[in-house]
Amino acid sequence: MKPNMIKEFNFAILLSVLLLVACQGIPTPATLPPENTVSPVTPTFPIRLSPTASASATMTATEQVTLTPVPSPTMYIYVAPTATPLFYPAGNLQSNCLAYLPELPPDVNFNSTIAFESYKIDKGVITEYDTHLFNLAKNELFEGEHGTGIVVSPDRRLMAFTIEEPGATRVVNELVVADASGKRLQTLPWEQDWRILLRWIDNQRLVIGLEDTSGIWRPLPLLVLNPFTNERQHLQADLPDFLTLPLLDNSGWFGVIYDPTLTMAVYPHYFENDKEKFTFALWDLVHQKQVVNLDDIFFSYSVSNDIFLKPQWASDGSQFVFRNMYSTRERKDFELYRVTRDGQVEQLTNLGAYASINNEIMSWSPDGQYLAIFISRPRMQAQAEYHLAILDIATKQIMDTCVWFKEKPFVAELIPPVWSPNGEQLIVGQTQGHDGVLLLDLPKGFFTQIAEDMEPVGWMLAP
Repeated sequence: MKPNMIKEFNFAILLSVLLLVACQGIPTPATLPPENTVSPVTPTFPIRLSPTASASATMTATEQVTLTPVPSPTMYIYVAPTATPLFYPAGNLQSNCLAYLPELPPDVNFNSTIAFESYKIDKGVITEYDTHLFNLAKNELFEGEHGTGIVVSPDRRLMAFTIEEPGATRVVNELVVADASGKRLQTLPWEQDWRILLRWIDNQRLVIGLEDTSGIWRPLPLLVLNPFTNERQHLQADLPDFLTLPLLDNSGWFGVIYDPTLTMAVYPHYFENDKEKFTFALWDLVHQKQVVNLDDIFFSYSVSNDIFLKPQWASDGSQFVFRNMYSTRERKDFELYRVTRDGQVEQLTNLGAYASINNEIMSWSPDGQYLAIFISRPRMQAQAEYHLAILDIATKQIMDTCVWFKEKPFVAELIPPVWSPNGEQLIVGQTQGHDGVLLLDLPKGFFTQIAEDMEPVGWMLAP
C-alpha cells in the first residue's frame, strides 16, 4: 500500500469489516491437519522461457537527468534460515527450497535494471519521495529523482512516475517518462483533473485515473494518454448492478479491474434481488454484455466492502485470478480460481485447512504460465509468516520456495513480487520498514539480498 493511500485509509469502513468478520467468524477447523512428516521432494523447477518483447518506437529526450552511483550500503542482513518446508501432496503442494547466498554469484550476469522507490517519514508525514535504479550488470545502485508511483511498460524499456511535493497534502507537479538509465524522455505538467497514474496499456500509452466530480459513486473515469503525441481517449464504464457503496481507493482498485486492453472489466456486482451481498461479474465493454457472474462461487456482504480480494489479470488479458472467500454453513471455500475472458471458471488450488493464500498479493509471470503467491499455515498467528510459492497454472502444482516473510499490518506489508523479463527470477520485498529486498533465481536455486529499505516496483531491460 502506498503511503499516501495509507493516509486516506477509511478506518470507519475497516472497523465495519472487522466487526462483520468477528460476528460472522472465519472458519478455523477444530483440528488442523498435522504437519506432514513425509520427506519433501526436491524437483527441478520447470521454468519455460518467454520471448523478449520488441523495443518501442524511438523517442526524443526532453531533459537529461544525470544519475550518480551511490556507495553500496552496509546492509543489515535480515535473512533467517529458510523456513520449514510446506508439504501437502493432497493439495499439490511440494517444496523446492532455495539456498541462501550472501551475495550474487560472480558467474551470474543480469543485463537489466531494477527500479525501486523509497520515502522518508517524519512524525507520520512523508517528507521525501525517491526513486532508485539498481544496475545488476554493474552491481551499482543509482539515486534517481524525487518521484513516486513508478509503472513499467510491457516491453520493460520505459517507466513513468510522478514528481510530487511531500507533505500532509498531496501535490503532484509532473508526469515523467524515462528509460532504464533514468534519462527523461518526456515531461508533462500534471493536470488538475488527473488523480492517479495507474499503468501502461501498451508501450506508448499510459492509463490515468481522473477525478470524478459527478457526486455519484461509479467506476473511476479513465484517461488513456500517449505522453509523446498527447493523443487522448476517455473511458467511463457503465456497469449494471455496480456496488454503489464507496470502495476504498487502495492499490488501484477503485471498484473495477480492467484487463490490459481495456475491453473487459471485473467489478463488484450486486446479487440479483439482494443488495446485501455482492459477487464478481465479468463485463464485455466492447459488446456491452455480461460474460459471467460468479455468484455461485464467490460472495461477500455489501457492508464490508472487502476490496482486498482484488482480481489479477494476466499480462495478455486472457484470464484473471482471485482468491475466493465463500463462507456458509454448508460450504467453506478460500481457494484460488481463474476465469478466462470467455467466462470459463477453474479452481486452481485445493489447500483446504492445510494452508491459506494471501488475498491479493500475487504476480503473474511474463508468459502467464506461473503465478507467484504467498501462503501460510493457519496456526501462524499475529505476525503472519508467509512463504513465497510458485503456482504452475497448467499442472496446478505449487512449489514452496521456503523463503518467508513476516507481515506486520501498516508497518511491513507484502507487496507483489516483481518478475524478471525472462520469467526466471523474482524480486521480493515489503513496504518500507522491512529491512531486506531479495532476488530469487528459480532455475539456479538460490536467493540473496540485494537492497534494503526500498520497495521493488519494476524490472527493466538495460538501455
